[in-house]
Amino acid sequence: MKLALLLATFLALWAPSLRAQDTSLEEFDEVDPYTKGQPELMKLAGIEAFGPIAWSGKVRSPDVKAALGGVDVIFIESANFRLASTLESYKIGEDREDKRWLNAEIAEFKKLFPKHKYGTKIDPWLRAHLWIRRLEQWHADFTKTFGLSYDDFTNLEKRAARGEPMGAGPYLGQKEKFTVLLAQKRSALGRYLRQYAGLDVEYSYRFQHENSYFLGTNFELLEEGERDFEIAFASGVAASLTANFVDAMRDSRNVAPEWFRYGLAHAAARRVDPRWNQWQAGGDPTSEDDDSWKWEPRVLGLAKNKVAPPWSEMMGWAKLEQIKPRDHMIVWSRVEWLLDERKDKARELLLAFTKPIDDWGPKRDELRVQQHAAALKNVLGATPEELDEAWLAWVQRTYGKKR
Repeated sequence: MKLALLLATFLALWAPSLRAQDTSLEEFDEVDPYTKGQPELMKLAGIEAFGPIAWSGKVRSPDVKAALGGVDVIFIESANFRLASTLESYKIGEDREDKRWLNAEIAEFKKLFPKHKYGTKIDPWLRAHLWIRRLEQWHADFTKTFGLSYDDFTNLEKRAARGEPMGAGPYLGQKEKFTVLLAQKRSALGRYLRQYAGLDVEYSYRFQHENSYFLGTNFELLEEGERDFEIAFASGVAASLTANFVDAMRDSRNVAPEWFRYGLAHAAARRVDPRWNQWQAGGDPTSEDDDSWKWEPRVLGLAKNKVAPPWSEMMGWAKLEQIKPRDHMIVWSRVEWLLDERKDKARELLLAFTKPIDDWGPKRDELRVQQHAAALKNVLGATPEELDEAWLAWVQRTYGKKR
């Protein structure tokens, strides 16, 4: 079953009509100027292959390029990802966090390739290199948080026979690597989604694509929204990618709780830069004086005034639409509490939340909610009321210091 899931990221603030074709894109070298395609240098950069590469199922990189309208594409394959990028050069501007973050990344990359000149302009190849490194880092963060390794996704038939299914393949339960399309233009992404998802969408979208999970997004919409910072782009991609990790786990296909998936997505985004993690939660920072992105004091107020949804209500959410705007701050905070106070149970909880449910009928959502409730009780050994009390105490202790 192909599962199409729309993650309403910050990019979904805009949804204009598709263009007939892209404007001219920046031309770039056919061969990576940093590794020059040399195996030893590629290995140093964490790269297994450049295009042409397999993509997903029977789809290969030339098929992807054709679907994008024939524009130039950089294809990179790493340990866990297949990346397609049509991103143009990026000029580091005056945003302090964007500049600090990118300069730190470039400094690390420069250690690997010190002979190249690095300035304020990030060329398309360097930009793609930085992106594949980010993707792998976010994957490493996820697996470390939940104590996962490649060994967990071996001997899959034997595990399933023991009643402990871990999915269909080695990539968190998927047969193939995660695929990510970072397009410069929204029209290119729109063409891809029309061909491979049957959708008329041109912002951010993620779905199970053949034997792997796909994420596609574009930079043009950030430019139009005057949020054209690489760090803002990365914040949204980190959120969407983390949601894909959760859904990919054990090939469970969207069985995890809504609050858990999106709480983790918010946490990943905010680790990159909390200023741009505003999707579905209200607020849209337009200046450094706008502090709507500072969620800690807002969550503290909601918790102390007892207007945050109780755990018993949150556990019953089966659809994204049930999470109200300000509740996104609450689910983020509760996931942060779990990973802080109950990190010893993180792995066990993730596995319990993502145990596959084979029933695809009308009772699936009901079965999901029952599984979520049982997981919290069995793993954490607490009632919803006890979870409310523990979380509130943590919020007052942790966020009270930040006022």
